Amino acid sequence: MRRTRALLFLATSLLACGGATEVFPCDFEGRCPGLMSCDPSTLTCLDGPGASCEAPDVACGGDCVDVQSNAQHCGGCNRACASGQSCEAGRCATPTTCAFCPPGTTCIAGECSCGGRGELCSGAVCLDTRQSALSCGACFMPCQDTDAFCRDGACTCGQGRTACDGACTDTRFDPSHCGDCTTTCSAGQHCDDGSCVATCTHNAADACGDGRCWDTAVDPRHCGASCDSCGTGQVCAAGTCACPTSSTTCASDGCVDVTLDARHCGGCGQACPGGEVCQAGACTCPPGTTRCGSACVDLQTDGANCGGCAQACAAGQMCSGGACTATCGLIVQPCGASCPDTSMDPAHCGGCDQPCGAGEVCVSMSCAEVRPALGCTACPCAACDELAQLCCASPAGVVCVDGFRCPW
Repeated sequence: MRRTRALLFLATSLLACGGATEVFPCDFEGRCPGLMSCDPSTLTCLDGPGASCEAPDVACGGDCVDVQSNAQHCGGCNRACASGQSCEAGRCATPTTCAFCPPGTTCIAGECSCGGRGELCSGAVCLDTRQSALSCGACFMPCQDTDAFCRDGACTCGQGRTACDGACTDTRFDPSHCGDCTTTCSAGQHCDDGSCVATCTHNAADACGDGRCWDTAVDPRHCGASCDSCGTGQVCAAGTCACPTSSTTCASDGCVDVTLDARHCGGCGQACPGGEVCQAGACTCPPGTTRCGSACVDLQTDGANCGGCAQACAAGQMCSGGACTATCGLIVQPCGASCPDTSMDPAHCGGCDQPCGAGEVCVSMSCAEVRPALGCTACPCAACDELAQLCCASPAGVVCVDGFRCPW
């Protein structure tokens, strides 16, 4: 303190005698004596007036700042806080709460997060950049070829297909890329099983009418004498489209697993009520919900069953966290006496009283189709790739979800 007062006295005296002849440091609050101002780059006092500030602000680089709350001048000029920190009472601090987070995200250590279920893109929506063909490897970066799917953040072609010149093709039967991406068959030749030939061994009758030697005995895209494209989940066996032995043929949806498919639970056409899942061929409530009467409800948010079945909140109250309260909070949209998360609640998907149908889940405020991943017990799954859907591990098993991220 004595040294600071001495410097102030000396600087004032020199200014009175016609100007500063020595260099003086700014004090710990970025202030200088007399009409001098503080240079933030050197923390030294310069000739000439700086900003005229009123307490509690101080002059930093010619600007008046509140060093008690300014993250670039926290506790003094040029004392910047680290990225993500804020300035509280002149000290850098890591925030623990969020002012607002978009639907489908949670606040973790002061930052909005997707909670491991995708990447937060543009601070607004969670997208699975590992397997979404619309955002593959990075936010809003779609795969260019419509036949490509996204695997581990990279666009790739399906089984038996190769990326050549930016497009997916079958090099076994493509005369422009026969056997590899660089070989082109001569005029009049065909590509059969990766070799240029004069006549086709496969599909000699040209069932598809395109002059290609497709293997119509096993190719689900060109199956049999009629060159049929097999339906969802079907395989081509001996020139006939059929469902795998582990599934059942249901006319409206092709091959289904009646032990897991909520649209055909236990048998074709036996749909579960909206919001319920199918396990071992029986409809049941999904994890996180409880059956109260005939409905599956979330005891944490349902105003008619708050904390337990038939425990209704009083008039004017709402159910939040399993207890009746006065409000739902800043981020949750109230629906009557309930406080549902409209980004994932199948009974209030995207808004109050907007239920999803059988075989659908609520993902990012939209209802998305869910199908069992036929033939798969873990992700990734070729069945989901063929459907251009995400492979997700659900409480009922591995499923294919028609969405931008997995809901679980």
